[in-house]
Amino acid sequence: MLENPDFANALGLRVPDRVPPEEYDNLLEKPTRTPEEDLRMGAYKLYVPDEFIEDYVNYYSMETTGFDQERYLKDNPEYYQEVWRGLLGNQAIDFSRIPSEQFETAYLAYSVLPTTGTERRDFRQNNPWFDEEGALLGKWKSLASQKQTVVSKTDQFTQKWEEFAAATFFTEWLKQYMRRDLTY
Repeated sequence: MLENPDFANALGLRVPDRVPPEEYDNLLEKPTRTPEEDLRMGAYKLYVPDEFIEDYVNYYSMETTGFDQERYLKDNPEYYQEVWRGLLGNQAIDFSRIPSEQFETAYLAYSVLPTTGTERRDFRQNNPWFDEEGALLGKWKSLASQKQTVVSKTDQFTQKWEEFAAATFFTEWLKQYMRRDLTY
C-alpha cells in the first residue's frame, strides 16, 4: 500500500504512514514465540528503529529489581536518548543517583548487618570506596566527613577554652592591677 497509495485509496483503505518490517509478519505467523520474540514484536509495533531493536529486547529482558536497567541505559546513551526518552517518552534519569553494580552487591551484604553495634561502621571503614559511593548516593555522610566534623567541634571547643582562659587571665590581671591602684 505504501508503494501504491492510489490503489489503497481506490479500495477505500487508509494508507499507513509506516509499516512494520517483514520480520514482524514472520513472528506474527509463528504458533509459539519465545519471550524475546514477543519483545521484538513489541519493538516493531512501536516502530523502534532497526538499530535499536536488540537494545529494546535486552533492556526489557532484564530483571526490574535493582538498577540493572538504569545502568544499561547509562551505558547505551543513544538508545536512552532516541528510544527510551524520545520514542517512549520516559522521564530523564539522574544517573548520578544510580549505584554501581559493585556497590549494589555490597549494599545487600551491608543491609543485613545489625543496626546496633559497630558492624555497619566497621564495614564502611574497611571499604572506603563503599562509604564514599554511599555518601555520593545520599545514603549517609561519609566517615571522612564525620571525622572532619568531630575535628571541627574539637577545634571549636579548644578555641572557646582558650578564650575562656584568656578572659580568666585578663580578669585576674585586672584584679591585681586594681589592687595596686588602691594601695597608693
